[in-house]
Amino acid sequence: MVMKADISDENDTKKIAEKVMQQYGKVDILINNAGVWYGVEAKPWDAWKVEDWDRMFAVNVKGTWLCCKAIAPLMVKQSRGKIINISSHIIRVPDAQFFLAYALSKSALYTLTQCLARALGPSGINVNAIGPGYTATEASLVQSGSENTFERVIAAQSLKRREEPEDVAGAAVFLASKDADFISGQFIVVDGGNVML
Repeated sequence: MVMKADISDENDTKKIAEKVMQQYGKVDILINNAGVWYGVEAKPWDAWKVEDWDRMFAVNVKGTWLCCKAIAPLMVKQSRGKIINISSHIIRVPDAQFFLAYALSKSALYTLTQCLARALGPSGINVNAIGPGYTATEASLVQSGSENTFERVIAAQSLKRREEPEDVAGAAVFLASKDADFISGQFIVVDGGNVML
């Protein structure tokens, strides 16, 4: 089932929850993958426009929180569920200064993940985050200089190839599985060995 929604609008996130319950009668997994990245260009920390900053936080942070707020009560009723937030490895790399609003919004997801893991754990809900590296998504591939960026990123990685969306999907499938039933509040970096915590 597909539906169009603006996750920064609480009414839309409530409609998502209602539609899912109508269609399936329960929610087992929530992956918060929506985010503003398309068209984001590197710039100095003080060159960001207020409206760009506000939109970034409205979707990346508030939108993720609103989706959790709409879906988590449905998981609480069944005493189980998996919430997976897509953050970014950029919160751990020097380039973060050139993507300040994006990096800070993704850092907020890391904190949100840990807070929700504490709050929802007693209800049997696991909350984790994935920090992908520079991935070959449509949004990344259209950025100016993306080929040079990929070359630079690959040079810094332990695994010498471009990160593909499927690489992130594998981590999400694991976190959604029974194999991850005792993992919560964690931040798993999937970036080919660029950032090593």
